[in-house]
Amino acid sequence: MKYKDIVGAIEKIAPPSLAEEWDNCGTQVFAGEEEVSSVLVCLEVTDEVIAEAISGKYHMIVSHHPLIFGGIDSVDINAYGHYAVVGRYITKLIDNDICLYSAHTSFDNAPEGNNTYMAKLLGLTDTEGPSENMMGTIGRLPREMTLAETCDLIVKALDIPKEHIRVVGKPDKIIGTVALCTGAGGDFIESAVAYGCDIMITGDVKFNQAHYAKAAGIALVDAGHYGTEKIFAENFADQLRKLCPELQVVESVVNANPYMV
Repeated sequence: MKYKDIVGAIEKIAPPSLAEEWDNCGTQVFAGEEEVSSVLVCLEVTDEVIAEAISGKYHMIVSHHPLIFGGIDSVDINAYGHYAVVGRYITKLIDNDICLYSAHTSFDNAPEGNNTYMAKLLGLTDTEGPSENMMGTIGRLPREMTLAETCDLIVKALDIPKEHIRVVGKPDKIIGTVALCTGAGGDFIESAVAYGCDIMITGDVKFNQAHYAKAAGIALVDAGHYGTEKIFAENFADQLRKLCPELQVVESVVNANPYMV
């Protein structure tokens, strides 16, 4: 299948027009492979994911997170810090003729993107979003339940250890209306309060954001950036398979969670 045709299919799933202005969605590396027969889908590009692509002879990687959010002036594996890592990844990809495309907020904001998928996993009804003030989804639980029960639902739906979540709120608080934003959605807690939501579910919550949630009376569950976005691979891969049945689309088996304990 032609690379440009695969990109066309990807952009039907995750239209570039839906990406946030600060984001870097799209082709990250084009290694010159016009014909692509296999694609590896992953959350994050790492040395381990690239090794997986090399050993599996995949021609292309589709990741959720881009290699870098800003521009890069040069590729230098001896550079300092983050740029050295990015340079190493780019060099490995080009050396092994592997293309890379990233669908980040273009997919988060898509009709069947991460937020919609997580809402389905939680069984939410009457869903809406995203909106101008809320990057994510708002909906209702199948039935009202306590915060403790809601935490059990989140852990089961996302398949994450219970000790990995952080919770603000009393266990017996009654939860009905839910706001969620996969990844790092702490900036939208105020919007969730304005919408009258009982709980906000997201990841990477800052200390001051947690204090605001407590003071505002909204329950908060930080299920982690990885915990709320590891669903990307299964969701995106399934959609790409349906659009490109002739293409081999495989979900990465690499655990991209940098936190081991």
